[in-house]
Amino acid sequence: MGQRAGVASKRLLLLMAVLACGIALLVANNRDFAREFAKSLRGFRATSLGIALLCVVAQVALQSLRFWAVAPRETRLAVLEAGYIFTLGDWTNIFAPVRGGDVLKVVMLRRAASGQLINLPRGAGIVLADRIVEAVGLLICCATSGALGLVVAAGRTLPISPAVVTAGGGIAAVLLVFVAVARQAWAARLRDGWRHVLQGLSTLAHPVQCLLSVSFALSAWAAELLALGVLCAALGFSPAAPRLLLALVLVNIGNSVPLTFASLGVYETALAYGLLQAGLPLPSAVAVATAHHGVELLGLGLCAGAFAVAIHVLRPGTPDFVPGGQDAR
Repeated sequence: MGQRAGVASKRLLLLMAVLACGIALLVANNRDFAREFAKSLRGFRATSLGIALLCVVAQVALQSLRFWAVAPRETRLAVLEAGYIFTLGDWTNIFAPVRGGDVLKVVMLRRAASGQLINLPRGAGIVLADRIVEAVGLLICCATSGALGLVVAAGRTLPISPAVVTAGGGIAAVLLVFVAVARQAWAARLRDGWRHVLQGLSTLAHPVQCLLSVSFALSAWAAELLALGVLCAALGFSPAAPRLLLALVLVNIGNSVPLTFASLGVYETALAYGLLQAGLPLPSAVAVATAHHGVELLGLGLCAGAFAVAIHVLRPGTPDFVPGGQDAR
């Protein structure tokens, strides 16, 4: 483990060095851009950054409530537990490859101190349901604001390689063949696991709970949209809401699979591209994207810390998320 951690640290340092060299080369070859970018960064006032941070904190709190609302009621998942699991999982997603934070959420749900045992497939269903509700919330925002047409138009401009389509079809075919020829015991296990996943998704079939979780999702997207609008306004720009939503769609697509440490560079590039479409000049778009990424990281970190304190300090003696969890009882 220690050797692996050392290798990971060396890779991280190498990546940061490459990013630093790339930024240095960019600044050296584009001094006018660097001056305008620095000027834009100086344009942010503490008040604007503070308001944006409050919006992000509200966004994370609403996302945590969405995660709590989407869990089936019989799991008895408490609000504090849900908030702690969601924020720590999303914080891990920033740094871990291949959505490792979502795996952590499933494991933490398994060990939660709620009264009903949540096994791994059911936990996976809850995490999947949360992602579905999040996507539905964004789709509703885009549809009601008029941004859906912009998203569709932007999608048409993205080239899709035939090789990617062929590979996806091939993987699906292999999976179907595997399921078809699986032995009876494996098939029974797959059916049992799928049944538990569906139990985790069961909230989506309950109108009241589904509506509650979607309302939290819509509110969270509105808070993130407001934070982005505040940062744009700090530099004297007022893009239309549909354009800002398009920028958020692009940045969420860009961050769906972490490619760099904390999505540095990818986040700024995707969001700056969306802001360029909204009419911001390149230096201002990059400055807003950089500031937005910063307040998002800070807001999520503050919320994760607050939930950790609430779980482990304000409630001492509670067997939350300890090895064995519910199994120890």
